[in-house]
Amino acid sequence: PRAVHLRDLRRVGLSPQRVIRRSGDLIAAGSKTPFNIYIWSLRTGKLLDTLTGHEGPISCLRFNGRGTQLASGSWDHTVRTWDLLGSGLKESLTHPSEVVALDWRRDADELIASCMNGSVYIWDAKNGGGRRDG
Repeated sequence: PRAVHLRDLRRVGLSPQRVIRRSGDLIAAGSKTPFNIYIWSLRTGKLLDTLTGHEGPISCLRFNGRGTQLASGSWDHTVRTWDLLGSGLKESLTHPSEVVALDWRRDADELIASCMNGSVYIWDAKNGGGRRDG
């Protein structure tokens, strides 16, 4: 893979959904098509990983507070959590509508997802699944 400069994000078809890890060393960006997430090193500018699996455009991205996981929301009605320490896809969480916003609780034990239909879900990210309607 070739290095892509941050100023080129729009030219390579990436949506405005991008997020920088709190430590400032990684950036994640989701694409409209193909429905991938790209992880770059801000130190080297090199593409480190491509996360695949969504079946619709990526609508939101959020690193957890520790920077060890990334959550991605999509128009495909799913939230996916990714282990950035090497194991890849951790979990896929299904929703009744397009996912439009995500946030982690500060301790990274819960993930909050908001959908286009107005519903909000709180997921147990520490133990897996365990949806509570908000």
